[in-house]
Amino acid sequence: MGRLNSTPMPTSIQNWEAASALLADAVTNYLKFSTFLETSNLEPGGNPDDLVSRIDTSLQTLHKTLDQQLHHSRAALAKTRNRLASPIYCLPEETLCEIFLLSACGPNKYRRRFPPDAGEQVRTIYHRLYNLLGVCTAWRKIGLNHPKFWSIVPMVDSTYACWHSLSVDLSMHRSGVQNLHVVVDATHHSANFRIKDFHLLAEGSSRIQSLNIRSKHPEDFPFVLPVLFLQGVPENLSELALCYTGEENKVYRTSPENDLFAQRLAPLLPHFPKLMGSLRACRISNVPFEWKHITFSARLVELRIESIALAGDLAITAFMTALSSACQLRDLKLIRIEAFSDWGSTLPGSQLSLPRLQTVYLEELYFNVLELILQSIAPGSYHLTLNLSERIRQNLLADLHTEDVRTETIHQLLAQHAIKRLILADDVESWAIGKGLNNLLRSLPALTSLEIYFYKLDSRLFKALTPLSDRQDTPFPKLEVLEFRGSTIQGGIAGLPRLTTKHPIQCLVLGQSMFLPGSDEQVVRIDKKDKNVRWLKD
Repeated sequence: MGRLNSTPMPTSIQNWEAASALLADAVTNYLKFSTFLETSNLEPGGNPDDLVSRIDTSLQTLHKTLDQQLHHSRAALAKTRNRLASPIYCLPEETLCEIFLLSACGPNKYRRRFPPDAGEQVRTIYHRLYNLLGVCTAWRKIGLNHPKFWSIVPMVDSTYACWHSLSVDLSMHRSGVQNLHVVVDATHHSANFRIKDFHLLAEGSSRIQSLNIRSKHPEDFPFVLPVLFLQGVPENLSELALCYTGEENKVYRTSPENDLFAQRLAPLLPHFPKLMGSLRACRISNVPFEWKHITFSARLVELRIESIALAGDLAITAFMTALSSACQLRDLKLIRIEAFSDWGSTLPGSQLSLPRLQTVYLEELYFNVLELILQSIAPGSYHLTLNLSERIRQNLLADLHTEDVRTETIHQLLAQHAIKRLILADDVESWAIGKGLNNLLRSLPALTSLEIYFYKLDSRLFKALTPLSDRQDTPFPKLEVLEFRGSTIQGGIAGLPRLTTKHPIQCLVLGQSMFLPGSDEQVVRIDKKDKNVRWLKD
């Protein structure tokens, strides 16, 4: 039945083959005698009713049992055969675990301008994980027996319901002694209605490595942190992310006497030096801090601050002092910082020495805030990305008033700094298009990467991206990466081939929107036979 082999055959295989032979003989004999009953006549004195009864019994019991057992044996043999024949089953269990981790936790292959929040990511990870567990019992066993699959504690509301306490309990139990990554996403109801879950988590707080809290209820932050830190700041905590998702695009503001956040966090202030001193990554979005209490440590390498208000010179100075304490910082992101001075538009500046800085990302900043940041960070070899919005055309003043800034002043500021990557969205199209866009690019000679969102791709845009002169002494960027995303193509892309001859482009992205928002204009479909399409393929 198999290949000749000098290795002795295991007893289990010998028994299976012997049983197979006996079964084949028994079935052959059973078939022979069943056929004989069909073709022969009853012997004299035979009772037809008795034979009918015996046949009924055989069909209802013996045949039914045989069918079930043969089905089970066939399934068992097929499973064994597939397990032995499939290459994936030959892999060590540790390798399979790594493959499963990449499958469940790997990034989405589709790029999105607005990346998914932590709650959405956790839902996606667990959806993928349970899909893997449902493939077969072998995969389910691997998934349930390896704690690393359960190190994410999913305190995450779904689209229509709150999170389940059982999910928290299962992760705490199945993760064993693994460090925990706690994700709290209170979308529907305030987290303080689920205090039992946090007390359960507090019992294992020493294992918390990362803590991500996202909520639309401002009271959640001063509630959750004291509960989790009842026994002090977790020794292993290295990542902290706090995000308040209140009114969209509005920075959380409150008067000092009504600042519940500051009042409830006051008992934790003695722990802040240890908390900030343990962090390697810190991400704060729309959560008010008294920056005079914040001092980062040499461990911090990633800092993202988004949607915060700095009202007055003292608050601005405290914030800049906190930034300067992150002396080993590598990645800095500042987004939608609203800062204004006590008097006028000039903000109190200070020099930031961040010698390890590798990347700086600045998005949606008023002109005077952008000026403060750019002139405060000491020049270096870091990669600087600027995501422009209409805010750059205004200074933010006290009482949230604004004043316009001349375009020439904007260009003068940008020209003083080596901006490597520029991102433009449609809200700046009114002034950063045509000659305005060309003038903007002329102020950015160090630029190598340009991303444009929701623009109309036409000859006017392509001309704006082209230097007016071929003279080498005329400042204009040499683009290596050019990305058009969510764009509207009207009238073809005839100017694109010429544009690519004016830049040393290594990467070109052409993304088309399916409709033109707020317009009845017909969107031109790209013909596969169009000469420009053929040029792109070539």
